[in-house]
Amino acid sequence: QYKLWILMLKQYKEKYDKGELTDSLLIIPKSQIDQFFGYENAKHEIQNDLEALRKEPIIFNVLNKDGEKEQHGLGFISEWTLSATRIGFLLPTYIAEAVQKLESARIFSLLNLSIFNHFSGKYEALLYKLCADYVGIKRTPEMTIEAYREYMGLKPGEYEAGRDLNKFIIQAPVDKINKSEICDIQVEPVYKRLGRKIVGVHFKIEQKKQASLPFPSDPA
Repeated sequence: QYKLWILMLKQYKEKYDKGELTDSLLIIPKSQIDQFFGYENAKHEIQNDLEALRKEPIIFNVLNKDGEKEQHGLGFISEWTLSATRIGFLLPTYIAEAVQKLESARIFSLLNLSIFNHFSGKYEALLYKLCADYVGIKRTPEMTIEAYREYMGLKPGEYEAGRDLNKFIIQAPVDKINKSEICDIQVEPVYKRLGRKIVGVHFKIEQKKQASLPFPSDPA
């Protein structure tokens, strides 16, 4: 679902930059989705993914110019359509405006979608995206464990024990990234501890030569 959403954002940004946006839903051919994922997606599975993206809530607080506080609520997409050959989608206004304000579609070219999609697990894909955003300065910002849990999409009760969190949500994704022949970066977790307890983490990042796909390096 997350990968599908990234593909939608990329499609929206490309249409916006070319001045091709209309009031109707944006269309992605199903063949393009199948090519991106590397296999033919069953229609009912795409339907479930689209509905999950529509229903998953994003809720945040806003301080208006008049000083009044209010909450905003939206989904990752607002509407969707699905046929045997294509999907249609509409982004919520707030997300669409955020994508429009990106200086260019370069964010999507720097995040090499072939590598991103190569990871079959959710956590290594998320960690790869995080580290790819900061490869130019060779480290991510330090995150509290609570912030890292939220970034990884963990729910209350999931991997509450520090040992399990480190093993499955930090070290396992790191190992998969570092052992991947196609991946273009090497990462290393650096822990902040309070006594023996891990209270924060950031990741050191180094570019590495790929064994499979010789993408050019980029200083960004």
